Amino acid sequence: KVRNGKRGVSEGTLRNYNTTISRLTKFEEARKKQFRAIEIDLNFHKLYLKYASEILGLALNSIGKDIRNIKTVCLNAKDNGIKVHDHVLSRNFSAPSEKTLFTTINETELENLRKFEGAKYLENARDWLIIGCWTGCRVSDLMQLTKKNIVFHKSGARIIQYTQSKTGKTVNVPMHPHVAEIIDRLEDFPRPISSVKFNQYIKKVCKVSGMTYPEYGTRQNPKTHLKETGNFEKWALIKSHTCRRSFATNHYNKMTNKQIMAVTGHATEKMLLSYIGETEIEHVDDYLTLWESDNLNEPKQIKNIHL
Repeated sequence: KVRNGKRGVSEGTLRNYNTTISRLTKFEEARKKQFRAIEIDLNFHKLYLKYASEILGLALNSIGKDIRNIKTVCLNAKDNGIKVHDHVLSRNFSAPSEKTLFTTINETELENLRKFEGAKYLENARDWLIIGCWTGCRVSDLMQLTKKNIVFHKSGARIIQYTQSKTGKTVNVPMHPHVAEIIDRLEDFPRPISSVKFNQYIKKVCKVSGMTYPEYGTRQNPKTHLKETGNFEKWALIKSHTCRRSFATNHYNKMTNKQIMAVTGHATEKMLLSYIGETEIEHVDDYLTLWESDNLNEPKQIKNIHL
């Protein structure tokens, strides 16, 4: 596959497809049947949705990801001369979805994280967590950062420049003082670790740092590994993607959307607003606040009006 001039796909995409393959294998075992491309029709769609929901216990967004993967592979097969069912092209062969609940770390919590002290491996994860929240990097890009990614702006300020593995886009991130402190202290970026260990360690760091208050959100059940929604201690909801969400959310309404997108790499404002959970109806509050303020400042009585 060629995308943005790059051949192949990211490690994350490969994991995504392998997860779908694993689920499809279980589905075929349950149905005692192997499905050919020509048999991927609306009946298959109905059966898989029912199985994934009731037997595997998957959330709608996880099921939707599988359906999109299946559809993508079928369309690719069609392009390569393999017969596929017309139903795959139908709008009814759709991917279910639901609004994503996500957790972010605010600036006060980031200050508390800076005070954390503990085992060296946890302090290393803490430093990466802080850098992630002030750069908006995906974890796959975050762990690739080195001193070679530091360049100088024409003003003399240091910036972090890297190429997103997912999009191939070059991103320039201004270096936040908290990030500069870490790099100056270590004389480099922290020691890279796997995304699995990063997810484990930052939960411990956040727990010790005091994020033990309840918050409504979605987490992966540590026993079943399925997603579950409810009230949990906040540290349990923290994961690697929290960094990127936090950057976008903490800068929203403080910077223009265009400025945020230049760092996050989102292609459109619609994508950014969806990412941070902002809906189109929320602009109403901004207008009402403005108009209320204008009304309060308006003279109560106007005299001597001459037309």
